[in-house]
Amino acid sequence: MTNREWLATLSDKELSEFLTVGLYVRYVGNAITTSETVISVSGISRRYIQSTVGLAEWLRSNQEFETIKME
Repeated sequence: MTNREWLATLSDKELSEFLTVGLYVRYVGNAITTSETVISVSGISRRYIQSTVGLAEWLRSNQEFETIKME
């Protein structure tokens, strides 16, 4: 699954959190990194010098996070 496909699985509430204040997630696909963190679209875009190009690349990449359900 790509990051774009993962975003499509989020509920409206989760997606709105990701797009604004941040979503509580865990990294996937890396047995070493099991930490939990809050990530938002602005946090991801800051990883890149050209944020629009970087976000397009990130959307095409393999799923990086999984949502942590808060109880």
